[in-house]
Amino acid sequence: MAIDSSKVDIITDSDNKVLSAYDVAMNVYERAKNIEVIRDRHGDFFYMFEMKEQDVIKEHNPDIVCSFIRHVCFIGRLATYNNKKIKYISAERGDPFTESLLWKKLLEWTYSKSDYCFFQLERARDYFGAKVVNKSFVIPNPVILDKIVEPYIGQRKKTIVSAGRFAPEKRYCDLIEAFSIIRKKYPDYSLTIYGNGPMLGSYRKQVKDLGLENSVFFPGYVDCFSQHIREDGIFVLSSLFEGIPNALIE
Repeated sequence: MAIDSSKVDIITDSDNKVLSAYDVAMNVYERAKNIEVIRDRHGDFFYMFEMKEQDVIKEHNPDIVCSFIRHVCFIGRLATYNNKKIKYISAERGDPFTESLLWKKLLEWTYSKSDYCFFQLERARDYFGAKVVNKSFVIPNPVILDKIVEPYIGQRKKTIVSAGRFAPEKRYCDLIEAFSIIRKKYPDYSLTIYGNGPMLGSYRKQVKDLGLENSVFFPGYVDCFSQHIREDGIFVLSSLFEGIPNALIE
């Protein structure tokens, strides 16, 4: 639809380096000149809360608004609530069972007031009850591979790998701490964590404090992650919770 006629504005708090990881979205952007990426300069909760006051919605005058991630869904619904001409779509990306009581209530209001909702799993959809279920769709995350990855046969490397967004719930701090312990017994092993995000600086400092600069690496985002780790020895998913763990599926 976007490529044929409609104009799509993408409002994000990500910088260029983070956004460039989304290859599919950026490929569409290259093909469709009617897609515009708009980045705020602060990237925090309170700046996005001011979205309505700054007339972002009014300026772009959208017919449809689709928001991803819990706090963005909530704030977006607040910003569009009084404009009945806008169809509002909320997309839940996490696990509602792990939310605090406050966020559970906020999300219940957000999704009940949305025109449509998208979930990754039936269990997450069903959590919010019949009122939300009746206007919801379940679309699992796709896994897009450049080519089929054949099972690896041979001696694997002495490497531990993980991948994801560098955020507190991913618990890479625990992974680094655990690696510092096992490395005393297995000094030949290294740890590589693919990805990026706001916790990178904290992880680098932790690595330095533990004296692991020569054995823990942060290469950033990479294309075709499954190919990069094909010969590695151990994959670790350290998250507290996931919606659908794409890195694990790959």
